[in-house]
Amino acid sequence: MKSELKSKIIIIFLIIFATIGGYNSLIYADEQKKSYEYDMYENGSGKDITSDEAVKSEGDNLKEADGTDLFRTSNMGISQSGVDLIKQFEGCRLTAYKVTSSEKYYTIGYGHYGADVYAGMTITQAQAESMLKSDLVRFEGYVNTFLNKNNITINQNQFDALVSFTYNVGNVWVSYNTFQLKTYLINGVSNYNGDQITTAFTNWNKSGGVVLDGLTRRRKAEAALFLNGNTNDCSCSDSYAGDYVCTASSALNIRSGHGGTVIGTIPSGAVVYVSKGDGTWAHVSYNGINGCSSMQYLKKKQDTLNYQLHVWISDTDMGSVPEHFYKGKSYYLCYEILDTDTGKRVDIDHDGLNYSVSEVFGYPDGTKSDPCTYGNDYNWYRSYMGATGQYKGIVTVTGDINTSCEIGWKVEYSGNVTLKASTYSVNLNIPGNISQRVTLTMEGEIPDNCALSKDSSGNGFSAKWDGDWNGWSHDMVITGEGAGSGVIIVSVVDGKNASVKYGTIKIYVNVTKEQKTVSAMSGVKLAGRADDALRINWNINSSASGYIIEQYKNGNWSRIARIADKNTKTYRIEKLTNSTDYRFRIQGFNFDNGTPVYGSYTYVSGKTNPSKITGVKIGGRAVDALRLNWNKVSGASGYIIEKYENGKWNRIARIADVKTRTYRVEGLKASTTYKFRIKAFGFSGSTPLYSTYTYVNGRTTPMAVTGVCIGGTAKDALRVNWNKVSGASGYIIEKYENGNWNRVARIADGNTKTYRVEKLKKNTAYVFRIRAFDFDGNTPLYSDSKYVNGSTNR
Repeated sequence: MKSELKSKIIIIFLIIFATIGGYNSLIYADEQKKSYEYDMYENGSGKDITSDEAVKSEGDNLKEADGTDLFRTSNMGISQSGVDLIKQFEGCRLTAYKVTSSEKYYTIGYGHYGADVYAGMTITQAQAESMLKSDLVRFEGYVNTFLNKNNITINQNQFDALVSFTYNVGNVWVSYNTFQLKTYLINGVSNYNGDQITTAFTNWNKSGGVVLDGLTRRRKAEAALFLNGNTNDCSCSDSYAGDYVCTASSALNIRSGHGGTVIGTIPSGAVVYVSKGDGTWAHVSYNGINGCSSMQYLKKKQDTLNYQLHVWISDTDMGSVPEHFYKGKSYYLCYEILDTDTGKRVDIDHDGLNYSVSEVFGYPDGTKSDPCTYGNDYNWYRSYMGATGQYKGIVTVTGDINTSCEIGWKVEYSGNVTLKASTYSVNLNIPGNISQRVTLTMEGEIPDNCALSKDSSGNGFSAKWDGDWNGWSHDMVITGEGAGSGVIIVSVVDGKNASVKYGTIKIYVNVTKEQKTVSAMSGVKLAGRADDALRINWNINSSASGYIIEQYKNGNWSRIARIADKNTKTYRIEKLTNSTDYRFRIQGFNFDNGTPVYGSYTYVSGKTNPSKITGVKIGGRAVDALRLNWNKVSGASGYIIEKYENGKWNRIARIADVKTRTYRVEGLKASTTYKFRIKAFGFSGSTPLYSTYTYVNGRTTPMAVTGVCIGGTAKDALRVNWNKVSGASGYIIEKYENGNWNRVARIADGNTKTYRVEKLKKNTAYVFRIRAFDFDGNTPLYSDSKYVNGSTNR
């Protein structure tokens, strides 16, 4: 009964929690459960929310048939409206939590779930925002991948709704073959009404067979946001009705609805009928295909032709306009008639027009050429320029199109000289390639007394002549001074009158400046430990001028050192607590024109050694054993005891219980001094850590006296004999009388083996005891007592 009640309480708790929209990781569909974990189980993805109507995918391995990754991103990203919707339902918690102990990982922030979240972890609101922003990239990618794979175009509201949905339920676009929402998107959402789309969203609202209010509210909110882009709910107007011309470069897609799937195309220049539109989308009919197309590439057909005449001069057929025109060269007087609505030539795109073109060429002396008349094809008119001066051309179109256009140009004297440069494009980079030499040369009939002149425009560089002008060539050095670009105009001029130019060229200059960067640190490791300190080592970073070390304290990273010497490779962090784990990170820094530049962090962890054992002493002695006592070391895992013998230290005990504070060393020799040392040990992961040693010496007690007997009797005396005790310093003899033991002799010679007890009563029985003694320093040591009885003579 108790177990059943407990299960009901847990179910009610989960329902309540999912109802408020916060935690959704335990939700699953009625008819199926996951057979394997998928990446929808991570972050705020809402582990295992499913729909009754969804069909599970078989064997999906995140790869296309051609082997390419399914995870692809396009140019769509979630807007702030979509982010706000996710925040509304996910909620934000700044301390890591688990709803149940069975959860593999902790959750924090706006549903951020994974191995990087640990017990006791806390974050700031800004960190929660950053985590959400980072997590959303992956879920944007899931949606974009599905859209790209199926050639689906949607608007921003629809994309936001799908990312919120995916963030909550996971990458169901891959893990399920079919479900209503997926089918609607593939077929074109304009083919379904608002109720159908809302149902497709709210199908995903169950947990353990129970409909959760929180999930239902979230699905309805996502559906409402999505429906802002549904064609069936559009407000298109027939005021846009009429014939339109397609202005796309090649063809324009016809879609099943606003942002729906592609169902046909309209060729460039084709006329298509539009029944209604909204300024963004148009309902079109072309070659029996009815659908929607972007109005960006549709221009309404005009009842009358709007045109313009374009006239220019070129030195090649259909070429560009040259910068200069020179005496003695042939040029082309060119024209074309453009439809201003489409930008196309009228002779190409408009059949049946009746027009003709005439051209008059004007010479510098004021004379004109005879007019030439041409038909409907566009033409190029060849003219010879004999002298310097101002030329003029007039093109006139008559017939269905009536227009005229005049163009003028000036011809310069060239002297049949050509100015050339070793390069016409100079690309410099600071601090690498900061200068370049350009050689200017003249070829042909070089005028007398000519010279080179230069004029620069732009910024970031300077140009200087280098060497002497020899009458036909000169070197110029272009030097980068900062990021910028510009042009250097070099002209061949008359040496006496620089306004007379024989030829001009342009040299284009671009200067880029590298942003100074600091590379990541290498060789970062824990190089030394003590019970109150840790040492960090690293390799010299040639791109840095110094280093910053930070320690993780109280949930934050705090700077503990700024090292201004780039050649420093080690740092000792002191005043730490023994047997404690610490986390550190280090980065290089430098300066770019006074602005600090930092490298990425490299992390290292370490644990201090246990503290040195205190209270170590000899706690008990025997003839063949010594007892060691010590104080407990907090944070340690146990203790190691070593004994010095035969010139080296040998381990005699490893005690794995830190609570143990005593150990009896046995198998020792009597009256012998022994040296011991003891240290605490712990672990950092699998690495053992040790404290420094604490030393103690101890001496065993003497052997008990043997061979004790009455060696002689008299009326007033008894002689007590015994065997010598090796290692003893002497002996104590006591007599029992009047209920007490009284010392009768202390013999300080360990070699003595007899003693005569005198002043006794005749014919009286006595009891004696004897024990050997020794010293451990100033501490007396005693053997066990041995007893003997004797009687005086009558």
